[in-house]
This record gives sequence, structure tokens and C-alpha cells, in this order.
Amino acid sequence: MITKEISNDLFFTNIRHIIDSGNRVELRVKGISMYPTLEDGKHKVVLKPYHSQALKVGTLALFVYNKKYILHRLISIEENKLIFKGDNLTTEECISRKDIIAVVEFIITPSGKVIDLSLIHTS
Repeated sequence: MITKEISNDLFFTNIRHIIDSGNRVELRVKGISMYPTLEDGKHKVVLKPYHSQALKVGTLALFVYNKKYILHRLISIEENKLIFKGDNLTTEECISRKDIIAVVEFIITPSGKVIDLSLIHTS
């Protein structure tokens, strides 16, 4: 198998184009900010387009923060501000709804088990 590395900017430009076209995208997670929920290089997520649907605390979303693409968990909703944080981090990101690109619909574990996040109730 031939592997080719591309920049994050090019990668997420393509992801964003697919999402903006109304399609879902499956991608392998990179990084440790969501450990232990998502393990670097082992878990996959299926992203679906975000169209101002209701968000609830606990939702995992892909968003832009300081010109970087980040996938973290919504921890608080304060009027027009959304507060996200990685499960393995202490820092938080404060964004608006316009910064959200997609929400995680499914997590695919290393064993191939599919977890439907719409079935998980959070408070």
C-alpha cells in the first residue's frame, strides 16, 4: 500500500468540501486530546453536516478555532457561546455556531464496533 502525506490544510479543505456538499465523511482520529474516548490512529468517526440542529452537552463536533480544525466535546452552552474541550485536556475553546463544520454521528472502535451517538443520552 502506498501512503501519501498531505497537509492538514489541504486535508480539511477536502473534508469541508465533502461536508458542505451534504455528505458524511469517515475519518481516522489523530491526536491525543480526546483520549480515552478516541485513541490516536485507532478510532474512526463518521461526521455529518451541521445545519444549526440542536446541540446538547456531550456532542462531539468538528469546528474551526484559531484557524485550526478541532474535534472536541461540547461541555457548555452559554447564550450564543459554545464551550468545547478535549476529554484529555484542561483548556477550553469558546466558539459560535458558525464555527461548527460537522458533528460526530458514529464512532467506530478499533474492533469495528459502531457506536451510534444519537442513542447516547447526555445531560
